[in-house]
Amino acid sequence: MTETDIVLPQSVVNIGEGAFSGCTSLEGYTVPNHVKTVGDYAFQNCEKMKAVVIKPSVKSIGNGAFNGCTSMTGVVFEEGDETLSLGCNYYNGNGGSALGKGMFYDCPLQSVFVGRPLTYHYWYGYSPFARIETLTKGHFGNPVKAIPDYLFYSVKNLKTIVYNENCKLESIGKYAFGDCKSLPTQKLHNTITVIDEGAFSNCVLFTDFDLPENLMTIGSHAFENCTGLTMLKIPATTKSIGNYAYNGCDGITSVTVKWTKPISIYSETFSNRTNAVLEVPHGSVAAYKAANYWKEFKVIIEAGEDPISVLKGDMDGDGVLDVNDVQMLINVILGRK
Repeated sequence: MTETDIVLPQSVVNIGEGAFSGCTSLEGYTVPNHVKTVGDYAFQNCEKMKAVVIKPSVKSIGNGAFNGCTSMTGVVFEEGDETLSLGCNYYNGNGGSALGKGMFYDCPLQSVFVGRPLTYHYWYGYSPFARIETLTKGHFGNPVKAIPDYLFYSVKNLKTIVYNENCKLESIGKYAFGDCKSLPTQKLHNTITVIDEGAFSNCVLFTDFDLPENLMTIGSHAFENCTGLTMLKIPATTKSIGNYAYNGCDGITSVTVKWTKPISIYSETFSNRTNAVLEVPHGSVAAYKAANYWKEFKVIIEAGEDPISVLKGDMDGDGVLDVNDVQMLINVILGRK
């Protein structure tokens, strides 16, 4: 059976459970625009199926729909405004706990196109595309405003993310790109207001880039262990930065902020702060020197100041110019020990 052999009348709105299971000659399929649901195991063990296209009319795809599709390299969710609900590959509930694998866990996917909002349950990080080692490219369409939690979690060979020209992304979900160790630095849309917990954690190839101008929230662990970051500029719109947001970012040497009054941070928000320069707005140095954890930066300077010249009078080497430095300088001048 090939795709041309499958002709579904307009009256058919549901592809039932196991409808095409075991169709080993089916090499690809476009789910028609009049179909609303795809049942459990609908295309299970279609071993030669290389690609599937899901039209915007489809509202849900059941569990195990593509189990055993061991030749599938491409998935397209065409653009649409309605949310598509996705099942899982495998589920085992036990006394309230759950273990599972994402819908395409069996498939050697290379690229995916997400043109509409997605919803799914995930168990221990298994989203539809999590942990698929063959996946290298993700593409997002215009209606997508939020990248859901764990979408590309631990896709270790993901190298390319593409957004359609008019895509207005607003949020990046929890661990959406966490542990994507091959993902290079991303240019983030200025429409993004939330980078959630662990969103880019362990993205070790990330180097310096500008955070979105309208960013309001940086979640806990958001950029944890992004070891390639050296300079960080946080926009004035940001209201909160979670604990461990930049934990393990040991290459950071400079952080620039634009709040005249420091916002609250945690002990491990910036784990490398004692080795980094903090640049703050004019007239704000004293406020940051008095604020928990901000005061622990190596040196705090006003915007535009040269940290080297500021540190010339740092006699005790603590990164702060204070009365102790003055007293030590006097002692040197007077020849005292």
